[in-house]
Amino acid sequence: MFESTQVLNVASRMSLIWLKTFALAPATLQSRLVSKILTQCFRQQLADDEFDFLQGRWVTIELTDAAMCWSFTVDKHQRFLMRPGQAQSESRIKGPIRAFLKLMSRTVDPDTLFFQRELVISGDTELGLAVKNLFDSIEPEDLPNPFRLTLQKLHQWSRS
Repeated sequence: MFESTQVLNVASRMSLIWLKTFALAPATLQSRLVSKILTQCFRQQLADDEFDFLQGRWVTIELTDAAMCWSFTVDKHQRFLMRPGQAQSESRIKGPIRAFLKLMSRTVDPDTLFFQRELVISGDTELGLAVKNLFDSIEPEDLPNPFRLTLQKLHQWSRS
């Protein structure tokens, strides 16, 4: 049986390979795809106006070990807009892929990741924490199937 550390290492490496391949796609394709995925994942929260605080404000997510970052906001039509890079962001959440996998798979309490400085918020920390809390609230069944299944396997293996 795999140990949770081994599983996270494998998942991190696989994610890194996928992200580096994804980075070869044109920026507009990247932005459209990630925007659609986020809008789908958070459709209920968007409908409930939980992301209103983000309209016109940009937040950057940086994957430090992949040397990649994307900035996002929510438009007046309650859809996510993405841009590669830092797009005049007010807040930045950064860390290695492994830390984001822990966050999304719920194998570690999100606050622990920040207290241990695996994930770091800079800039407008109140905005960053609000985004982190909403991302943490997503239910696995709301994720696209391939992503959800990968995270479920990661979570199962990490608990064995």
